[in-house]
Amino acid sequence: MHTEIRWMSRGKCLERFFALRAEIPVFLEDTIQCDTSAYCAKLRNTDFLLEMAFLADITSHLNHLNMRLQGRCQTVSDLYAHMNAFVTKLTLFKDGFSADRPNLAHFPSCEEMRKDAPECEKTLPKYRADIETLQQQFKKRFQDFHTMQPRIELFTNPLSAAIIEQPPELQLEMCELQSDPFLAKRQERGISFWRLLPESRFPLLRDFALSMASMFGSTYICESNFSMMKHIKSRERNRLTDETLFHLMQIGCTNVDIDIQSIVQQQERPQVSH
Repeated sequence: MHTEIRWMSRGKCLERFFALRAEIPVFLEDTIQCDTSAYCAKLRNTDFLLEMAFLADITSHLNHLNMRLQGRCQTVSDLYAHMNAFVTKLTLFKDGFSADRPNLAHFPSCEEMRKDAPECEKTLPKYRADIETLQQQFKKRFQDFHTMQPRIELFTNPLSAAIIEQPPELQLEMCELQSDPFLAKRQERGISFWRLLPESRFPLLRDFALSMASMFGSTYICESNFSMMKHIKSRERNRLTDETLFHLMQIGCTNVDIDIQSIVQQQERPQVSH
């Protein structure tokens, strides 16, 4: 991979490599002039192929999670839901590698290995330890999200969130919010719901919703802006004005309003450090 930003393609590479596990040794023996016996022996080893099958399957699930975490118009609560769903899946995966009869419905590569080499079924339960390690890593890496769980619950379901679990400064406004007959019948959720709240009645709740909606849960917008800038400001361009750049960024990258003039004025100001 010539750039680390394409690391999510590795899962597809593993799946393709595993699918060609029988053809690759034949290609090495018939086409490559140097000695490839060590590689061919490895690719015909059942233990090695089983390890590669598990790695291909679990990487595929991780890549699917990463794809769910990307994209526009996703709030922190959406990302938290995706992460919680994957943690639940890990429990399902671990239970699938039981000692009696492993359930490999979610691990197609491992299922292929079980069909090709039935004797490898006895070693499948060892992967429970790997999945448990992955669970511990998720618990450690996303512990900040767990501490934010009451705030995320309030932002996602303000009409059913427990008032006692929220900060004291928001509790009085929450009592009025959950008792309002008009708001209780609304079907909107997320940002659309919070826009319905009058600022005169719910100033603190509106500030809370704004802080949650403006919180970046991933670097997707930043990375997409860098990619678009690299594409726009190429060596092939012959003229690029601030106005043109403004329109190109809006069309190609994001719907966030960018005040190009303010950025230009900020750059033109003399720096104290200089």
